[in-house]
Amino acid sequence: MEREHIKVLLVEDNPGDARLIQEMLKEVKDADFELEQASRISEAVKRVTGKGIDVILLDLSLPDSDGLDTFIRVSAKAGEIPIVVMTGLTDRTLAIKAVQGGAQDYLVKGTVDSNLIIHSLRYAIERKKAELKLKELQEQLAQANKMAAVGTLTGGVAHRIKDPLTVIITNIRMIRDLIEKEKESISIEELRVMAEKIDSASEFAQKTVSDLFLFTREFMLEMKPLDAVEVIEGSVSSLKGTAFEKIKITRNFESGLPAVSGSREKLALAFSHIIQNAVEAMPRGGTLGIKAVKTKDGNWVEISFLDSGCGIPEKKLQSIFEPFFTTKELGTGLGLSITHEIIARHKGAIEIKSRSMRKASEDTDWYKTEDPERGTTVTIRLPVTSN
Repeated sequence: MEREHIKVLLVEDNPGDARLIQEMLKEVKDADFELEQASRISEAVKRVTGKGIDVILLDLSLPDSDGLDTFIRVSAKAGEIPIVVMTGLTDRTLAIKAVQGGAQDYLVKGTVDSNLIIHSLRYAIERKKAELKLKELQEQLAQANKMAAVGTLTGGVAHRIKDPLTVIITNIRMIRDLIEKEKESISIEELRVMAEKIDSASEFAQKTVSDLFLFTREFMLEMKPLDAVEVIEGSVSSLKGTAFEKIKITRNFESGLPAVSGSREKLALAFSHIIQNAVEAMPRGGTLGIKAVKTKDGNWVEISFLDSGCGIPEKKLQSIFEPFFTTKELGTGLGLSITHEIIARHKGAIEIKSRSMRKASEDTDWYKTEDPERGTTVTIRLPVTSN
């Protein structure tokens, strides 16, 4: 059986300690330990950038570096080489911090024998291999998930855009046939109806592509302290149309709310999606309730949107944030997926439930409708800014 060969870079400025470690490694019967020594961090940094080192044994106290900074500087250059740190009896806390920062193990000088140091070096090498393997598997899983998501998005886009494109193509061909075959008897009303169908289908296709772009695009958040109520009111005022004119809005905003940390643009978009969904759930009119309060622990601002629409069946709630899932005939199915992503990027939380599922203890005295069991409640929690 071939003997194991392990090359150790010992970073130690004390000749006595270095000799002791060398003697300990010579006692190993089933492996060959090759020791290379550096007495300063500058030497160690130069050496680890090369190849051939299997493990680093690092004293945290050196002539040109001391403490945790020693580990940080060597670790930055070591790449995938495992590091075992050495420290004195009084510096055990420092060694633990190094392990928390990425060192594989630590040894306390004066308490080490040959068995312990050999076990520690081998453990460090195997643990590092396991970490690298785990990282590789995680990257493979992330890639597989990404490809699965691409498949889902591709299928969803094809399904969503197929129907409006069929409408557009069919009506354009009908207009062409009318012009070619019935030049003298073309009805302006017929053309108007066809043009409206083309316009509506084109708008839906454009909305689908626009929402898909928002959903898939990597975006940076410019986080600033924000007044949540101010952002909500901005979203409300930006939504217009005949459907919105039939809606009564009831507000319940706690005074003196703390600021939340967020992107005004993205939060406004998330709130707009929720409000738009609520309005569309009440085509004959209804009441939209908006509430903003601070949670009891003071760490969150909780925002609730209540509507008196038809509600969402409980079995469909578990799929509500999935891309392309929609309960609406003309919905793209991306609005709530985008909203969920925005809230998640703000380290917040979002919950949707039908009002028939609400707890008796929930305060809805401020929100009065003809049927208190009808409608949907969307609740968002955003962390309070530390500023």
